[in-house]
Amino acid sequence: MDWTYSISAEDVEYLAENQTFQENYTIQLSEKFVNFVQDDVASLDINIDIVGTDDQPEIIFEDISDVDVLLREGKDFNASGEVLISERDSSDELSISLQFPQTVIREGVAETSDSLFDIPIEFTVKSVETGEKIWDINHTHTVADIGESTVYELQGPQLSGGDYLLEWTVSNIQDVFDSLEPGVVLESDYVLKVSDSGDLANEENYVRQNISVDFQSNSLPVLVDSNGETPILLTVGVEDTPLQL
Repeated sequence: MDWTYSISAEDVEYLAENQTFQENYTIQLSEKFVNFVQDDVASLDINIDIVGTDDQPEIIFEDISDVDVLLREGKDFNASGEVLISERDSSDELSISLQFPQTVIREGVAETSDSLFDIPIEFTVKSVETGEKIWDINHTHTVADIGESTVYELQGPQLSGGDYLLEWTVSNIQDVFDSLEPGVVLESDYVLKVSDSGDLANEENYVRQNISVDFQSNSLPVLVDSNGETPILLTVGVEDTPLQL
């Protein structure tokens, strides 16, 4: 006698590490000879134990613009994105935190750190199942000095296993551009950290996703001649020269 058992992996994804799901079957044999029938001649018990594993939480995004965006002065006025946080082990608890690092100003190959810029960005965490808003984070939180860099991290509430959506939006950004020198890029990288281990002190237990929101200011206008070179401008004694602005 041969038998085969199968089950969809999705049906048991909820099992956490060392949790078990048991299936029990009993096969009974009967004997029939002429008009004589004897039941329960033999029986066979088949016991199947499915043991769960520790599935790490996942952070998923559909498009690169959900985690990496460049806003250009005079062209872009707002931006938004979202990432999915998924924990398949239903008995696990999720720890979520968001790290706000120091901003960096880049001009060509040179870069400097600057903690004075107030980026008007807001984050929201919602339950995918219910749509309930669970955590609101905005840019008004105070920056704290930690070591050599200026960075702060906000710890969110403990969440049960399931799917959650982190949404971010940035708007009213003209003040950011007004604070920048011409022709520079302001880089602001936020780090979403998720763990199901319960050991928040060990950084190795976190799954991470960077969310980069950068701002590029306009360069100052320059004069070039028809050859693309910088002309020498004289106020007297020359004929008109066509210039491109």
